[in-house]
Amino acid sequence: MSTFDKPKPAGTPTWFDLTTPDAAKAHAFYTELFGWSYNVSGPELGYYAMAQLDGKNVAGLGPPAPDSNMPSVWSVYLASDDIQADIAKIKQLGGQLLFEPMQVPDQGTMVMATDPTGAAFGLWQSGKHVGAEIAEVPGSMVWCEVNSRDAVKARDFYCALFGLTWSSMPGMEYYTLQRGEANLAGVLQMDQNWHESIPAHWIPYFAVANTDEAIKVALEHGGKVRVEPFDTPFGRIAWIEDPFGAVFVALAR
Repeated sequence: MSTFDKPKPAGTPTWFDLTTPDAAKAHAFYTELFGWSYNVSGPELGYYAMAQLDGKNVAGLGPPAPDSNMPSVWSVYLASDDIQADIAKIKQLGGQLLFEPMQVPDQGTMVMATDPTGAAFGLWQSGKHVGAEIAEVPGSMVWCEVNSRDAVKARDFYCALFGLTWSSMPGMEYYTLQRGEANLAGVLQMDQNWHESIPAHWIPYFAVANTDEAIKVALEHGGKVRVEPFDTPFGRIAWIEDPFGAVFVALAR
């Protein structure tokens, strides 16, 4: 288990949040799956909900922006020390902004962008909200990765943006982004096994106590299995789709 009460180093995955069209049903689904409770904001913050475990923030859930066509999706936010400087770097390195920075009163500043391979990601410069306050326990963030049609380009982009290094995994085109000895996130090459309609994207991993049990609960409450569970050197993994189409990975170590 890891706990956090200060901003994480730049480039570290710091927050996952869900855009969903039906907050009540999404809240119920993830409560059954992860045991979450919720601290829901008022209309001034769009009824954005902080999902919590034992009173600690683990993820966010909110509705799409008015008049937007944004699908139901999980987003990954990377910590930023200077969001304006990072925006300039994103543009220099071939990425694009999806919208201008938005300050959340007292909490911090966010922006959404795409890397040069098309994968959308967020930046979060902390105010009072430091991102996830607990990780690596069931129901909390445990890993994330960007799946890209050009993994080398994506890898080099994030390394240049945040001053990271990388290492490769034997037997597959997979790279781990690192700051010093700390492993931050992965970069996977999307090969011929990926349907051509699936774009580059970031995917969050949530820890679970038992992957097969998590699948059972998800199916009982309107979810689907996108990738059947399989064992890896790092734990048992399954890709799950929630009732509104947002996809995430369940990992039991």
